[in-house]
Amino acid sequence: MQIARFFGFLPACGKRAAFRRLSHRIRYAPILAIGGFAKPALAVTCSLSVTNISFGSISLLADLLGVDTTGTATITCSGAAPVTTYIFCINIYDGSNVSGTQRNMAYLGLKLPYAIYADALYAVPWGSWTGAYLSGGVQITATSSGGGTISQAVTLYTQIPAGQQSASDATYMDILPSSANQNLQYAVYGGSGNTACPLAGGGVSTSQFSFSVAATVIGACNVQSGSLVFAPTALLTAPVEGTGSVAVECSNGAPYSVGLGAGNYASGSQRRMYSAATGGYVSYNLYTDSGYSQPWSTTTSATSCTTGGGTCYLGTGNGSYQTIPVYGMVPQQLGPAAGAYSDTVTVTVTY
Repeated sequence: MQIARFFGFLPACGKRAAFRRLSHRIRYAPILAIGGFAKPALAVTCSLSVTNISFGSISLLADLLGVDTTGTATITCSGAAPVTTYIFCINIYDGSNVSGTQRNMAYLGLKLPYAIYADALYAVPWGSWTGAYLSGGVQITATSSGGGTISQAVTLYTQIPAGQQSASDATYMDILPSSANQNLQYAVYGGSGNTACPLAGGGVSTSQFSFSVAATVIGACNVQSGSLVFAPTALLTAPVEGTGSVAVECSNGAPYSVGLGAGNYASGSQRRMYSAATGGYVSYNLYTDSGYSQPWSTTTSATSCTTGGGTCYLGTGNGSYQTIPVYGMVPQQLGPAAGAYSDTVTVTVTY
């Protein structure tokens, strides 16, 4: 409309000036139009959060295959290009209590080894490319939504290896802090340097993350049955002595006690052996000492014997089986017919 008025009402002698004014307006019009409708480009922002990993309360006496648990790492992105594939490199570094390449949880000066794996077979260790730790981190790809967002979960497979029976009862922890070696690398997938981890092409960004690993080792005990065999004798006109043993395995540092039951054929407090062939009984006694002066109690506590000192076995676990001697005596007695006599005694370990 403005151009029409310039040409319709200006005299011929003024056309040059009009054209100059018109060209001046046209020169700036495109710039004004572009400036009015342009939008700034959005940059993708990604972060990774890892759940704190807990083994809970565990006993390590029977960990023949190790103790396993899992954690979850979640990648979250916003501002991504819609429906675009991105590549992610997840680097987990060594932790606060590492020994060489071995990650450890710790309590005071004690250490409990553990490992983080990328697979459910616990065969591929999870490390860091940026920190040159183990064989490197974990690589994944994910495609953004139409709204430019990404949410991708990844499982961390964590294991305390077998053979930790000597670990003391305690709560152990390791902190894996965020750092330049514990980070998430990410970029649009493709192009030179951005098709495999570690990323080295253009447009690579990083973010850091941290998490912890913890386990509480609790006391536990196992017992192996033993035997006590008295030497054959024709007559019980004199006491017959014998020595046997049982074996107890308790957690390192755990106090425990061992009590021996009255047996299957006791008469009151008197232990007895029985022969099905003769239908008869032979009395016998069990002692905690080689002097045969301290009869073995049938009840125990973890720190003391309920019927007085020396009437049960008190010990402290070391994570291995400990052999405990059992002293037996068949007192002088009359009447039993010749035959084989036996009894079964229950071993009770209290801890």
